[in-house]
Amino acid sequence: MKRTLSLFLAAASLLVAQALLLVPLAPSGGEGSGAEGPAPSGVTSARASTRPRYCGTLRVELSARVALLDSAEKPADGPEAIAKQRLLNLAFDPLVRLDANGQPKPALALSWKSDAASKRWEFRLRPGVKFHDGTPLAPSDVVAALAKERESWRVSASGDSILILCDEAHPNLPFELALVFISRRAGDDALVGTGPFRITSWQPGARAVFSANEDYWEGRPFVDSIEVEMGRPRREQLLDFELGKTDLIELAPDQLRALAQSGKKTWSSAPVQFYGLDVVSTRFESSTSDFRDALSLAIDRAAIHNVLLQKQGEVASGCLPQWLSGYSFLLSTVRNLDDARKSLAKLPAVLPPLTFAYDSADPLARAIAERVALNAREIGVTLQVKPRNQLEKDARHDIELFRRHVGVPNAGVAMDFVCPSNHWGYWAMKTGGTEQMYKLELDSRAQAPYRVPLFYLPESFAIAARVKNWTPFRWGEWRLADVWLAPDESIVPPAPKGPEKP
Repeated sequence: MKRTLSLFLAAASLLVAQALLLVPLAPSGGEGSGAEGPAPSGVTSARASTRPRYCGTLRVELSARVALLDSAEKPADGPEAIAKQRLLNLAFDPLVRLDANGQPKPALALSWKSDAASKRWEFRLRPGVKFHDGTPLAPSDVVAALAKERESWRVSASGDSILILCDEAHPNLPFELALVFISRRAGDDALVGTGPFRITSWQPGARAVFSANEDYWEGRPFVDSIEVEMGRPRREQLLDFELGKTDLIELAPDQLRALAQSGKKTWSSAPVQFYGLDVVSTRFESSTSDFRDALSLAIDRAAIHNVLLQKQGEVASGCLPQWLSGYSFLLSTVRNLDDARKSLAKLPAVLPPLTFAYDSADPLARAIAERVALNAREIGVTLQVKPRNQLEKDARHDIELFRRHVGVPNAGVAMDFVCPSNHWGYWAMKTGGTEQMYKLELDSRAQAPYRVPLFYLPESFAIAARVKNWTPFRWGEWRLADVWLAPDESIVPPAPKGPEKP
């Protein structure tokens, strides 16, 4: 439905706006029908300050630095990958999007279907779509973009449709395509998309400006532009927010509680950020699983979760959060120092001090790493906590604290996002669904002897009062094309003058 028509549905949308985020995620379906649920709205009255307006600049601050806005380039850095996904959503479109229930819906593809084996997929393209430089979207553009994503996909065009042939069954393909954005290189080698905003300024890792696409196929966005400041520490973000210099910022757990208590507008996603440890050292050889068990049993997750994380999210006992897996609560994460020492005693030699790397771009990572190091000291393991910035990604270390995002609300796809090295999700969903994934996680000692789950945390944000229709999806996906800005009510217009005296 065009965004301009949605203005007439604002009153009806209000009744379902809150309910949409609470609807349970339905299982993956078959052919895309194109049906959409009601669009949530922030319109609350007929006052001028609450009517949607086409104007203004939305100001956003991020802690991560996005170096390159090309969907084919996959940053290894967790915070950068998450921030990049949000910026890609502004300027580019995928073939398929997810609706509020987490189910695929049409975007650049009007419909799709697959054979019974889920190996052959056909996506029919939406007609009349243009890139930001005015060039019509052609099947060849889509083929070129998709071919760079997966070597196992054999992509070709057939009339106005795109054919994707997979070597094996791929029932979750529409969910994966929701994270693949279509772009092309213009004559000046600039990257252009078909999304709701054009890239009008790009300073790698520092600042970006996006302007409204007047010819967007789904209707012009409400705001005229979006300004994004990158590399802003969360303390500085909060200061700018309190001074009225920005509209949308990220929040740490302690900031969220304080700001919410002050009456400011905040929002948190479901637990979607997976924090865990990867044991990458070659020191252990065949004893990696014993060291992993010792370290995992030594960590006081409950204390870290209650104090440092302000009880946000949940303790991670497996690779997926409870709301997505349904079985996470069955896996144990109880601390046991005696059992930890027994596992450590199985190692062939006394361990030297180990280098423990965390991402310097993640403000929460250092605090978590330091608490883990304190816990490890109680069983005689010394972890030297060191930051790992962009220039040191290949530096040698023994243990790494990672942060990964589930990506989409689909258990199989999410599993492969947070545990990319073993492809459990793809294999399990093909053979036995979440029940098979549960069995794999029970056997994780053999399947992933190097991984230690820690926590699943939500993403939290503060939103300025003038920002209306802020309706992100439960898994953290922003929808800034639907946001509009109210006039500044602190500016009181002058009272009209009465008749002058003679």
